[in-house]
Amino acid sequence: ASQQHWKRIKDEPERGDILDAKGNVLASTTYVYTVGITPSDVRSLTKTIDSSEIAANIASSLGLNAADVVTAMSNEKATYVQLAKNLSKDKIDILNAYIKQNDIGGIRVDSIAKRYYANGSLASQVLGYASATDGILIGQLGIESQYNSELTGKEGYTYVEVDNYTNGALPYSAPTTIEAEDGYNVVLNIDQNIQKIAEDTCKEVDDVYDVIDGVTAIVMNPYTGAVLAMASSPDFDPNNPIAEPASVDPTVWSTMTEKQQIDYIMSDTWRNRAISDTYEPGSTFKAFTTAIALEEGLTNEDEVFSDAPIPITSVDTISCWKQKTDGTNHGMETLKKAFENSCNPIFVQLALRIKIDKYYEYVHNFGFYDQTGIDLPSEGVGIFHKNPTKVDLACLSFGESSTVTPLQLINAYCALVNGGTLMTPQIAKCLTDKNGNIVKEYQPVAIRTIFSEETVNRVKKLMEGVVAEGTGTAG
Repeated sequence: ASQQHWKRIKDEPERGDILDAKGNVLASTTYVYTVGITPSDVRSLTKTIDSSEIAANIASSLGLNAADVVTAMSNEKATYVQLAKNLSKDKIDILNAYIKQNDIGGIRVDSIAKRYYANGSLASQVLGYASATDGILIGQLGIESQYNSELTGKEGYTYVEVDNYTNGALPYSAPTTIEAEDGYNVVLNIDQNIQKIAEDTCKEVDDVYDVIDGVTAIVMNPYTGAVLAMASSPDFDPNNPIAEPASVDPTVWSTMTEKQQIDYIMSDTWRNRAISDTYEPGSTFKAFTTAIALEEGLTNEDEVFSDAPIPITSVDTISCWKQKTDGTNHGMETLKKAFENSCNPIFVQLALRIKIDKYYEYVHNFGFYDQTGIDLPSEGVGIFHKNPTKVDLACLSFGESSTVTPLQLINAYCALVNGGTLMTPQIAKCLTDKNGNIVKEYQPVAIRTIFSEETVNRVKKLMEGVVAEGTGTAG
């Protein structure tokens, strides 16, 4: 009897919003509604109203066919019949006003939380998406998943005596209530304007070069590790994460099985290439080789080197790109000039001076063997030799034979900019309550110092020369 008279009514917390660094809402929660009836209980408690009139008013409120509602109400043996779902709040407000005015019972309105992403596909792999499971929104990817517990809040409930008519609390019944605690908002370091520029650039590159494995871009504050933008192309719309991707020809998509479509979405559009994919860094690694040599006092910018092909073993010889292009090389040149010309043999010579153990000790310190610790799920790591040989050392000196993630590379480069300290990349800036008050702030986290400020200043000067006079000029 007690179980019939008392009911535990859940009080669901409201999921927090996700905002960009300037307070623009990127993800929020809206609601859709489901209406159902217990046919035998659909009547007015205090007024004499014909059932057909009630059916007509329900149909009018919800935009339904009145005959369909009459048919549903006639099924008096059913304990519950669903009339409509995915209804807007406007329609529910009209229905509730009629129910209250006429004291109608037997009608049940259920609200269902739904996540809404204001800018469509903007930062989709970073934000991820959330879907409802048993009425609760659960983050599936990105920030929605990483900060799911903070966004979700805590469920509350009311334990109260009810009647069998409206399922509402009986007068003078003293309920036991534990209030729900709404989820926190997650404020990101992402700036939606910078994010849009990064995404537009990725899409432009994708369109021009018809890239097979996607395009990615990251913008970071080198002094704090704050990620200002992180883009991957192709992307998806988190409002409908399993929709047909814009990157796929509709004709091709229609020929794919459902499993093939899901596999494609999961592997190509949901994947955050900036943190998951790996690739050979190539000539970008030459800055690290140079920095190590300068830090160890093994060279200087004015030292003269030969750009002639350099034998590593009896069968392995490394040449300059110019040698492979036109059969010549740059000859004798300073380290500064070699840096601007991107001559592989000079960096091999530097690496051989540094030696295997010392060189790979630095590689470990750069963080290339480990995850960066960014606050996103599914971070990958590059592939490096566990027991490197002389050939491995020579190839890595100019960025070949090993792989890195885009995030690992930019994070190590930030150390070359900020004075020599490796930072932890951070997407989230802080947590706030529903009134906008900060409840937790994420401070910059330094991992370790790799270089002296003098060394990184010298390397930065060399990098300036690459884009001003060397192989990195706009022409």
